[in-house]
Amino acid sequence: MRITELHSGRKFSSLSDALGLCGTPIVSVVGAGGKTTIVKQLAAEFRRAAITTTTHMYKESELAKSAAEVMASDGTVWFGTDEGAKISVSPFIDDVNGIPLLIEADGSKHMPFKVPAKHEPVIYRRSTAVIGALGLDAVGRTLKEAAFRPEDAARFLGTDIRHRISCADMAAVICSKDGLMKDLRGEYYVLLTKADSEQRMGYALDIARRCKNIRIYAVDLK
Repeated sequence: MRITELHSGRKFSSLSDALGLCGTPIVSVVGAGGKTTIVKQLAAEFRRAAITTTTHMYKESELAKSAAEVMASDGTVWFGTDEGAKISVSPFIDDVNGIPLLIEADGSKHMPFKVPAKHEPVIYRRSTAVIGALGLDAVGRTLKEAAFRPEDAARFLGTDIRHRISCADMAAVICSKDGLMKDLRGEYYVLLTKADSEQRMGYALDIARRCKNIRIYAVDLK
């Protein structure tokens, strides 16, 4: 795993250290390009944490049946409303306290680029931090190829779905209150995922230069 804070060049070996997350944070993860991986990585680092969603996410574990069961866990526990292969928001999420709460608060159907629709994201009201994610593998590909709801992304960028995504486009989404900064609560961090080559690290540095006052990281979680 490689994590680089792009403004300083500082390297980290864990996401929680890089972002300065400690205690019992409530973290909503939005955007595209690895949200579930980010949530699971943070849970592994905290060792004791709860994973859930305010939208929908694939179920990867048995679900706790009550807030008390969540809070009694000494490892990673999942909770939510069981919908078969997926889970949705839990009716007892407000009752969960005293454990790091990691929330997938957006959907992108595994695409690496996204601009939120009017009803998105669904950032949990008690969130102490928001992590926005975009995949560096989107750069150079067309909106039709790499964007979730490409027409929405094209409208935001003032172009069409044949447009090839640039570093400037990534920065525009990161820095906009109609993009990843929409409905922010708490601290804001950006993770540029798939930073697995020199070329993509170059893209990440270019994007960071355009986002001067934002805590932005290049991440390869392999």
